[in-house]
Amino acid sequence: MFDLSKVLTPVDAFNLPEKRLGWTSKELSWLKTDMQEQLPYWVRYDDVDEDFPFVAEGRRNGRYFHPAPYPYLQHRWMRDNGVEVGTKVHLNEQAAKQKFVSADTIFEITKIEENCLHLDSGLKVKYNELEMVYESK
Repeated sequence: MFDLSKVLTPVDAFNLPEKRLGWTSKELSWLKTDMQEQLPYWVRYDDVDEDFPFVAEGRRNGRYFHPAPYPYLQHRWMRDNGVEVGTKVHLNEQAAKQKFVSADTIFEITKIEENCLHLDSGLKVKYNELEMVYESK
């Protein structure tokens, strides 16, 4: 799971989006251990301390950051939104443009895999390309 190419350091810390799930630590060896022993937690970039720019609530600032893996993020999004096979969704604007479909088109999730979701149109998409459809009662 640990991938050195995904680790952010003080040099490229500004590349961290506003807030992201992952792990932070002041030593790479500790970062690897945390990834094996702890669930990911919310981390943000703070430019106040340029040597330790990664901040997580209730923890010491970290020198290194590793993002949570995609399957974990997809699973968490699905859990938080009650997504399962049969759930109705539509593509966000950016994904709709890339896939040449209307952002208003409603799709149904037909299959769930670790790294993608299948839609009834035959499209395979990432969870972050979708928006929930909330039907009014």
